Amino acid sequence: MRADETLLAALVEQSPEAMLVVRSGRVVFANTCARRLLALDPESPPEALERWAWAPESEREVLANRHARLMSGSDMDPVLADDILLTATGEEFEVETLTTVAEVGGEPAVVVLARNVAMRTASREAMSASHDRFAEAFRLAPVGMLLLDASGRILDANVTAGRLAGLNPEDAIGRPSLELLHPEDRSLVRSWLDSLVNGGAQAVSGERRIVRSDNQVTWVQISMALLPGSPPTFVGHLIDVTERRETEARLAHAALHDALTGLPNRVLLFDRLSQAVRAALRGGPGVTVLYLDLDHFKTINDTHGHATGDRILRVAADRLARVLRPADTVARLGGDEFAIVAEGLPVEAANDLAARVAHALAEPVPLGPDETPLPISMSIGIAHSSLVPLDVDALLTAADADMYRVKQQTQRSRPGA
Repeated sequence: MRADETLLAALVEQSPEAMLVVRSGRVVFANTCARRLLALDPESPPEALERWAWAPESEREVLANRHARLMSGSDMDPVLADDILLTATGEEFEVETLTTVAEVGGEPAVVVLARNVAMRTASREAMSASHDRFAEAFRLAPVGMLLLDASGRILDANVTAGRLAGLNPEDAIGRPSLELLHPEDRSLVRSWLDSLVNGGAQAVSGERRIVRSDNQVTWVQISMALLPGSPPTFVGHLIDVTERRETEARLAHAALHDALTGLPNRVLLFDRLSQAVRAALRGGPGVTVLYLDLDHFKTINDTHGHATGDRILRVAADRLARVLRPADTVARLGGDEFAIVAEGLPVEAANDLAARVAHALAEPVPLGPDETPLPISMSIGIAHSSLVPLDVDALLTAADADMYRVKQQTQRSRPGA
């Protein structure tokens, strides 16, 4: 036997389809799958079966006529049919058969390919059950799921995706998915879809914003992939990350802001001042630093209590924030000390800013049920980059020193000092 014939014989023997070769109703060959299907003794040749013993008596005439027509050439095309066969142990079973004529061993013979209908039905039922389970899993998945066409139009949406978008899932179908996104995020997500279609990426992921039907903005982690097949279809997963982002934002704010006044803290002030110094070194505007210290704050705490002291600090912070430009930074450095960073002010304007700050803080703060006014004041030191080396530490040190100079002058000028 030639190599190609050996290969063909092996393929036939190992085929997952049952194959019978029949002459005059007698099986002259049965591959492994057919032997299993007919429950044949693996040690006995198929010829051991009587003529038509592999079919119930009620089916034999139909099969004999079919085989005769094929052998005579009356039927030129293979015949597809549902038949009933009989195992060697006498059990009937339904099969789907494909019957044709082929030359086997130099002589024509009928070749029957058979597939168990029960297995086919079970396979179909299993596939249907699997599809139903997937459909239910898709519908009830705790993460948002979308199916999109190549244009980004929604083909299907589950309950969670609808909730994230503020829509019923049925109302989402047919809508352009990009319309659900914040306008600033649409072009990026469109580029993700294009990259998937063009093969530039196997999957894409990132955090973007969905604008709900009630205009509420929800941050979601979007993951998308291109499904196999044609036309292009995308599957998208949406996970709500709004709470996590809000928590991160709160933690970041707490790390950079004073808990009592809400003002930037020392860390954020140093960062803003460093940015202003770097800009000035590149030829940008000059930098002004004001260093402020509440006068007699210890006396206020000792006389009126720490709750009053805290209120004074909050009032001072609010007044400072109101008197400054939006681009200026005011920070609480700790205790009763504050600092201001302002860019683009000449020396005269820096002095004017200090005067406005002093005036805003000079108004007494009403205390207690009868709103007794408590006068407050601040000593303010000034450092300007035209007079001090353009350096973070140098500017802060100079402003601090000037503040102490002003405070000492104030104390010496007080009557009885």
